[in-house]
Amino acid sequence: RLAALWLAASRPCLPAEAV
Repeated sequence: RLAALWLAASRPCLPAEAV
């Protein structure tokens, strides 16, 4: 997801968003 880009950048401790 595109959200995973800024989400992972803001919260690298949330790799689940990369799914």
